[in-house]
Amino acid sequence: MNTIGSVILPPGNGSADEFELRLILALYVVPVNPEGDSGEKDISWRKAVRIVKWPEKAFETFKAQAKSRSEKFWSFRFRFWPPDNYPYLNWPSGRAGKPRAVSCTLSINYTLTIQGASHKIRCYRRASGEVTAALDSGNWTDAVLTDQPHDFTDSEGNKIPTVNNTLAHEVGHLMGLSHPVCNGDELRCYGDGGQPWQIRNIMGAGDIVNRSNATPWLERIARHTGVPESQWTVHTLDDNGNPLYL
Repeated sequence: MNTIGSVILPPGNGSADEFELRLILALYVVPVNPEGDSGEKDISWRKAVRIVKWPEKAFETFKAQAKSRSEKFWSFRFRFWPPDNYPYLNWPSGRAGKPRAVSCTLSINYTLTIQGASHKIRCYRRASGEVTAALDSGNWTDAVLTDQPHDFTDSEGNKIPTVNNTLAHEVGHLMGLSHPVCNGDELRCYGDGGQPWQIRNIMGAGDIVNRSNATPWLERIARHTGVPESQWTVHTLDDNGNPLYL
């Protein structure tokens, strides 16, 4: 149930000059409707959330947007370089080829049944005026498509305003990522009262990444190649396309 598939693709499939390490999440995403046109439901740790029925077209649109937005955030977020003299990521293949980087991507596939799915996600459509936001990685409301602003304070008492990409955060949990401080739902787990980088991280209350967020891909590249995670050079890109080493 909780496995994630992966595949390494040679240059030319997604990026002309790089290999691609594609993580695959297979999600069984189901709408949850009230018995009537509207109703209340206890969802995760929140009580009496007011929900309405999903029109079929609206739910399919929601699924398509969730797939597109989460893939856009996580794909090409990280690039890996193997250790010196590792020949199996040269292109053309073999020692005569040139060393290539590995671009990390995410692909979300929806399954029709629970069989073959890595996760089951229950989706709720909020009634008009319901302020409950997203809930957790296994229970989504339509608010999961909306970025959430926060105003946390770091350990020095400085306010760190952020905007969290809610969907990318929850998909991060599906890939096995935890909050930067602890695994619970307390605000301190998201970084409140901690270090600024913890607050600003995508798995905290912000939208930036560090090397720890590349863990799902590092675990997979180690399985595919036999090269330990610690031996890979990891970078992301700044707004101008320049590498930022993590």
